[in-house]
Amino acid sequence: MNLDATWRVTEVNALSLSLGIGYEKYLEHDQYSRAIITPGSQLAWDILVKDVRINLHDWFSYQEDPTIWGGVSGTARFGGFYNTVGFLASWDLHDAVLSFGYDHFNFISSTSQYDYLTRSSDFLLARASFQVHPSATIGLEASGGPTTYKEPTLSPNVTYSFGPFADWKATEHIQLQTRAGYYQYFFSDKGLDGGGSDQSGYYLSLKLIHDLKWNIAYTLEGGRESFIGNQSSLTEQWYGAFYLNWGGLKNISVSSGLRYETATQSIGQIGDNYDRLYASLHLACPIKRKLTASLDYRYWLKNSELTAANDYEQNRLVLQLAYRF
Repeated sequence: MNLDATWRVTEVNALSLSLGIGYEKYLEHDQYSRAIITPGSQLAWDILVKDVRINLHDWFSYQEDPTIWGGVSGTARFGGFYNTVGFLASWDLHDAVLSFGYDHFNFISSTSQYDYLTRSSDFLLARASFQVHPSATIGLEASGGPTTYKEPTLSPNVTYSFGPFADWKATEHIQLQTRAGYYQYFFSDKGLDGGGSDQSGYYLSLKLIHDLKWNIAYTLEGGRESFIGNQSSLTEQWYGAFYLNWGGLKNISVSSGLRYETATQSIGQIGDNYDRLYASLHLACPIKRKLTASLDYRYWLKNSELTAANDYEQNRLVLQLAYRF
């Protein structure tokens, strides 16, 4: 069940709540059945003070989906409680927008097997964007902060990153977005797994958004990214994705996606290269004026070079009924 509510406190200030709760029932292996709070759940307050817009937020979810991290295999339960609380202030100077934000992140593992991943992080963000043309915006952004773990298994670390970004609306129907930059991670030697080594590299992404005729739109995206894996080291990943939305059929909306990932993660002194393929198909049809039915199919396939035990295949079918008051 999803709830979305907005309270217009004033003409320019609003308090909003999005909450998605549910229960996943396993027809086989009932021990894995669990309650969930869906990603996207949040409490937010938007405040406008002259030319400064301030967003106060608390984003939270509770999920145990092992496909969240590509490096996780061989388990049906991975995850727990995710919570991010913070603010983002944006000062609009007409041809320039200056932004500054802070977020505090907590992850609490729901299983003792992955309790060593329970951690907290603090992140600062600074961004400056400039409108150099009515259809083009460029800018610079920087972020960083420390991460500490509840248990001494993994190494605490501090990271920073910086780089340029650009957004160009080439035509009324074509938009290009790109980001690139450099990152650095400093790992402490306090972790029991060794740690102590620093890692650096670059990130980049390029996204094309194209709206066609007949209510058809597609997105092409690709790039390189890195993130903390399930050990005291980075997972470095190249990815490419294609998403298609089609509303041309009478009373039926169709969307589909295809994503490919190739990644390297370190496990102690052993490196694991793995590939993942994701495909999805979503169909939605209104039954009555306020009632909509949708059908979701999602597919994951993973191949690991380390061992066949890390390979998996997942098929998921979701039927949803949505009633809008």
